[in-house]
Amino acid sequence: MESSLNYSFKDLYQDVLSYMGSSRDDEGDALTTAKRRVNDAYRQFLALDWSFLKKWKLIQVISGSWEYELPDDYVMLKSKFACSSQNIIYSPTEVSQEFLMKQRAMSDTNGTPLYFALSCDYSKDEGVRWKVSFYPEPNLDLTYVYCYRVVTEELSSDDDIPFCPPDLSNVLRAFCLAEVEAFDDEGEKTAWTTKLYQTLLPQAIRNDLKKRPSHISISSKDGITDLNLYSTRLFHNDELIPGWG
Repeated sequence: MESSLNYSFKDLYQDVLSYMGSSRDDEGDALTTAKRRVNDAYRQFLALDWSFLKKWKLIQVISGSWEYELPDDYVMLKSKFACSSQNIIYSPTEVSQEFLMKQRAMSDTNGTPLYFALSCDYSKDEGVRWKVSFYPEPNLDLTYVYCYRVVTEELSSDDDIPFCPPDLSNVLRAFCLAEVEAFDDEGEKTAWTTKLYQTLLPQAIRNDLKKRPSHISISSKDGITDLNLYSTRLFHNDELIPGWG
């Protein structure tokens, strides 16, 4: 998610250094503290339920195949796996991998999946890789849609760009400066904390709600299956109308 409009890690920790009262080019303990403040603030920022941290994807389930790898950037499931047929939505129930494997051991039946389980493997070369398993083993081809949260990495190199859209870069910067205020022993610095929680963050959340899809559809043409996201949330005077969230 790179953009010239985004702050780099160096931009952020230099702003933090300056707000701490140190030189922007400080290379001592203050620099270590500033980098830690930025990453702590970055984690707080990413802990919020932002739409840009979620991806909607299709998974093509093939008859006779019950286990599938999830995308490289997968870290957490944010929805069920769902498919529709004749205006009926089918969503298998999530169970543990242990339960699913016991079911497979007791019966090798096939059909429309009733259960799914998530599991992961780790290797030094590939890191953590997630996969999804279905039971019963599918006896027909299905297209499931699902939503997941993407993995994000801690900032370390000067030119690292935070996983953050440009329109939220000032919100992230405010989180960083508010983090400095949280450790101000004198309690005199409160300007950025006030600005963040009274102005910047509420507005950013309202704007983010407008970006979230309220319904989805799947279309196929020339053998290519596409996922279409739509937003029909209704707003009045920039406020979300109840019932349309």
